[in-house]
Order: sequence, then structure tokens, then C-alpha cells
Amino acid sequence: MSSPFLIVPIMAFIAGYSDNYIVPQIEFGLFSFLLPMILGIWFFILFELWMVSIRNTYPLIEAPSSTVQKEYFKVIHDITLKHNDVLKQIKTPYLANILLVLFIVFAVIPFVYWFYFMPSTIIEFIIKLVVLAILLSLVPNIIWNGIVKTVINNKILDKLNYELENENGK
Repeated sequence: MSSPFLIVPIMAFIAGYSDNYIVPQIEFGLFSFLLPMILGIWFFILFELWMVSIRNTYPLIEAPSSTVQKEYFKVIHDITLKHNDVLKQIKTPYLANILLVLFIVFAVIPFVYWFYFMPSTIIEFIIKLVVLAILLSLVPNIIWNGIVKTVINNKILDKLNYELENENGK
């Protein structure tokens, strides 16, 4: 039911239904620039709350040994953040993440903002607003997952290393 062959003609019909054009700067003033940002932050918070609720639906299991935990967190850090397994021949740490962030922040978001400020019908405006808000929600998401969770992961690894050193030192 979500085939682009169904969605695109329906959206084209709905968007063409109205002849009234909206220019965000005229309709909303300065708020037209802030509206996608506010909506993007709201999307980010809703997404994180949804992830927390999903995580809370599963029963907790007993923690494995410190050695297994250390190996798990080390592998997670290396695969998802440090090397990202995108460019297998290039092992520069964090390269894929840095390139992706730069592309999103300096190419995609400015282009979509430019497109967002073009005159459009009400349905087109809403679609552009939602797409831009989703893209803007990636910025706090990248900060949260790329920086904050990395710091948390490193602190957990340090704690596990300390516990393992104390166990081996006894």
C-alpha cells in the first residue's frame, strides 16, 4: 500500500487541488525559519522516547561477565563509530561519520531549506516542512548518538577495564 506508484499520484492530485500558494516568509515571518527547527527537535525527542519505550518492553537479563561486556562494547564502538565498515579499504577512524555529517549539514539541509522557502501549495508546504524537520532532527540525533553515547560507551569501557584489572590483580 506504500508503493510510490500510489503515493506520488495521490500527493500530486492533493497538491494540485489548491491554487493558493504559501510563501513561508510572508505567512510566518521569522517563525518560518524556526518552525522546521522546532519541529525537528520535537521529532528527535519523540524518536528517543519511542526508542526508550521499545527498550523497556523487553525483559532485562542478567548481565554477562565483565570480559564479555568489554568485548561487546569494544566491538560496538569499533564497528558502528570508529570504522563504520563503509569504506573497508580506508581505516581512517570516524571518516564515514564525519563525511556523512558534513554532507547532511552543508549540502542537504541548505538545499532543502532553499526548496522549503519556495512558494507552494498548502500540502506541498506541509510535506516540505516535515521532510526538512526530519532532516534537522538528524543533527541532534548525530550529536546524541555520535558524541554523547560515545562518551558513555568509553566510560563503560574504562569501568570494565578497571574491574577486570582489579579481578586480575587479586
